[in-house]
Amino acid sequence: CNGKSCNPITLECTDFGKWERRSCETCVSDQNCWESDSRCVPMFFEGNRYPDDHTGFCLPQAQLTLPGGTYDCSGEKPYVTVIPDRSSMSGAGASAYCGPREDLTTCDAVSAQLDKILCTQGSDDQCPSGGICRYTQDNGKWDYRCTYSCTADMECANLQGWQLDCAGFCGA
Repeated sequence: CNGKSCNPITLECTDFGKWERRSCETCVSDQNCWESDSRCVPMFFEGNRYPDDHTGFCLPQAQLTLPGGTYDCSGEKPYVTVIPDRSSMSGAGASAYCGPREDLTTCDAVSAQLDKILCTQGSDDQCPSGGICRYTQDNGKWDYRCTYSCTADMECANLQGWQLDCAGFCGA
């Protein structure tokens, strides 16, 4: 595939390069993921595969803290939710991964918040699926930005790795 990855389902070459995708970026194969402990994992939002049945997201594997299956993602901010028993798109056996809360948001929404995407009209429609437009603060600057719903401060961070406040949404 000339430096590109092969889709493990269709066995066709893809537009994704090998080892170029970061945490929570779309992928079709484990080969797409840059971090050595990450896999291309299917995700869900609002009860459905997201964004579709053929695309996953690069997610780091959760750390096993106790024998018997207790996992931890606290070192992966803002991807601190343990996503259990998920096989990778390339067929790696079921494992636990660190990602955003699938019941509240998507990787696309987290990426929009990390990238400080503005929503100047104050409308949720300006943000990706799972994202909401709110007046938020980051590094002392307030603006209407795409963010996402949260339940705890540890689910929120900026690109510098600084924790943001959660009051129902990140950056409150």
